[in-house]
Amino acid sequence: MNAIQPGDAFTVRAGCPHTFSACQSKFSNGVNFRGFPHMPGNDFVLGYAVTGETDNDGSAIVG
Repeated sequence: MNAIQPGDAFTVRAGCPHTFSACQSKFSNGVNFRGFPHMPGNDFVLGYAVTGETDNDGSAIVG
């Protein structure tokens, strides 16, 4: 690979980390973000109920 020399032409573009927060704050384009920023992670998706566990027994009152 050759070093950049005087007179060389090149294009510089803003990089994108493909995150909703960057799309919204850096590019002001959160409306057109085509991902799923609010989906729970793998730990939630792969979870399951365990006998005797009291955290997910359905008794929680939300309000």
